[in-house]
Amino acid sequence: MADKIVCDSLQQCIVRGEIGNAIRAGAITQEDVSAEIGEVVLGLKSGRQSEEEITFFDSTGMGIQDNTTAEICYKRAVEKGLGRWFEFI
Repeated sequence: MADKIVCDSLQQCIVRGEIGNAIRAGAITQEDVSAEIGEVVLGLKSGRQSEEEITFFDSTGMGIQDNTTAEICYKRAVEKGLGRWFEFI
């Protein structure tokens, strides 16, 4: 069993994710979910506290997180002079 359960969106994971399956099976409750990933990133809730701690992350996929991650990767690549520019059309 995981020491901590984190998800991308609690309500979405309850409907579509593994967390929802575990809740419906009675293995966990909604209160067993420690945080949403946004809360961890913002420092509102803690993530892993040690190398030994096991964290289960349920990600159902959220477009806004994909877009934000892509933007961060792009900006870091530009800052470091990595990659190659090309036209799509």
